[in-house]
Amino acid sequence: MIYTDPHLVRTLQVILEFLGTFAFAISGIRHAAQKHFDWFGGYVCGFAVAIGGGTIRDTMLGVRPFWMANIMYVLCTGLALFLVILSRRWIQRLSNAW
Repeated sequence: MIYTDPHLVRTLQVILEFLGTFAFAISGIRHAAQKHFDWFGGYVCGFAVAIGGGTIRDTMLGVRPFWMANIMYVLCTGLALFLVILSRRWIQRLSNAW
């Protein structure tokens, strides 16, 4: 199916990018929490996991990393940290789910 509305396609792309960034940030923050990092260490780990691959790609291509052009990726990682801190008891129960 081909969509001809560029605004719809761009909006969907942005939503998927932020959902992926959010999910990977939560993954990194949870891993840092298992290693008993503090909140700043958790943020750094979540940030590295969430934007690390894209940063390496952009650096190898010789362009400015995407998160430096749009602050929303940094804020998305901060939101993930905040939500993990608030829901830590519920997330701890999820670690036994798999």
